Amino acid sequence: MTCFWKGIIKGLQRDDFEYVTKMKNCRKPTIKEFIIFLKNSNLMTKNIIWNGSKLSNMELQENMHAIKTFNINNINNGYGCSTCDPFLLLICELFCVNINHYYLNRIMKYENKKESRKIITFRSNYGHFWC
Repeated sequence: MTCFWKGIIKGLQRDDFEYVTKMKNCRKPTIKEFIIFLKNSNLMTKNIIWNGSKLSNMELQENMHAIKTFNINNINNGYGCSTCDPFLLLICELFCVNINHYYLNRIMKYENKKESRKIITFRSNYGHFWC
């Protein structure tokens, strides 16, 4: 079950990957390549506001730790996306995007206060995540 990763990669367009890699005509990564990229690019997401609130230093550190310790070998077992998700925060920071994540029709807003090139919308329920 890799719907989280498939949904994220579907929501990000080729121009987003070109923006982040600074390479023209790059292809979309595989799920493993994408997770490795996120783990290697892991940083404190100081420019991201979640549902109108700035995250504390402790929350920022915990998010970094969650990404650092994420076991890439378990991607087929599903990913439990949280309401304030470390990977979604990192994607906003790295790709300079805002994310609207509708979980059971409740919106979780991730806003990049430094730079936002666009808004990407995702939806999820108890067992599925999609773009």
